[in-house]
Amino acid sequence: MPEGVLEFTADGVDETGVSLTFPPLHVHHIHVVRGTLFAAGSQQHYMETHGDYRRTERGYTTATPAGFCRVRGAEPLNVFAQFVDSRPSSSVAPSPLRFWLRVRFVLAPTPCTPIGKLLIWYPYTAACERDMLARYPVSPSPTLMWWTAGVKTMQQAAPRWCEDVSALRAALMARAADELICHDNASTPMFFSERDGAQSYYYDRQGELLCAPHHFAAGERATVFAFTDAVWDAHMTQFPMHTILFMHLLPPEPFAPIRRDAFERVTTVSPLSYGVWDLSAGTSELRPALPFPEMA
Repeated sequence: MPEGVLEFTADGVDETGVSLTFPPLHVHHIHVVRGTLFAAGSQQHYMETHGDYRRTERGYTTATPAGFCRVRGAEPLNVFAQFVDSRPSSSVAPSPLRFWLRVRFVLAPTPCTPIGKLLIWYPYTAACERDMLARYPVSPSPTLMWWTAGVKTMQQAAPRWCEDVSALRAALMARAADELICHDNASTPMFFSERDGAQSYYYDRQGELLCAPHHFAAGERATVFAFTDAVWDAHMTQFPMHTILFMHLLPPEPFAPIRRDAFERVTTVSPLSYGVWDLSAGTSELRPALPFPEMA
């Protein structure tokens, strides 16, 4: 039986097999876990769908680059999913929202080149340990957070040359120049809103990340810059969230000496410190982070 996975779909569908949009159904997450669920050493993100992923005509689907595939491996697979009924309050009662969970793998009919997966975590803190979904809190103020994977300490705080998130983003992109690996497309909407009577509702969208192929040298550092600003519910004191980057990873050639783990398992890196710059207050500081749990 072929074990190369070309395409993965995970979503909620109606009785005809059509994937439900958001709204009415929010797919907070569907994780295909390699190994025992929640056990140390298990792999929680072998495949996944999250709430802001892009819905295509085939559903909430992600695919490998042409000619490549993910390796299935021998460990058992489990599914961990959480859905949220996101219909406006006026339309919820009394009818239940009916849907079915769909998980679909499209296997390669012929041999293909195996490809791995790189996951760059956000800073894991004591607040993450207290949160059931391991989220970290974000202030409603315009804020820049940054962290570097592969080093134990940050070398310097952020410079203080502007007070606007958009202007700061543009300045950092200009400074990074040809060292920039990925960046968001600021023209692609990351949410939309609609009204139901006097109430406004907001719904996440994936946005767009633009990346160039990049060779990670041994010991190379990669720095993530995360910009946050309250678009709605600005009265809240904290917003719990995740910031995770998923990338296809091709281990160096030749393939023969590479352990199968390089393809079967997700390569994860996480920072041990991070910076926070509150643009409104004009303050920045460096903070320690904790090692990410082994089962992540």
